[in-house]
Amino acid sequence: MKNAPTAALLTRIERDWRTARPDLNPEPMLTVIAVQRTSGLLQAELEAFLPGMA
Repeated sequence: MKNAPTAALLTRIERDWRTARPDLNPEPMLTVIAVQRTSGLLQAELEAFLPGMA
C-alpha cells in the first residue's frame, strides 16, 4: 500500500470509506493523505538532490 500510486490509493480509500461510513464526507481526509504523500515524495527528491542537507 505504501508504494501504491496516490490516485489509485485515494480512490480505494474513498470507496472503502463511503462503504463503511456513508454518513461522513471523506474529502478532508483524502486531501490530507494527498498532501502527506506529496510531501514525502518532495522530501525524497530534495534529499536525493541535496544529500546531507535534510
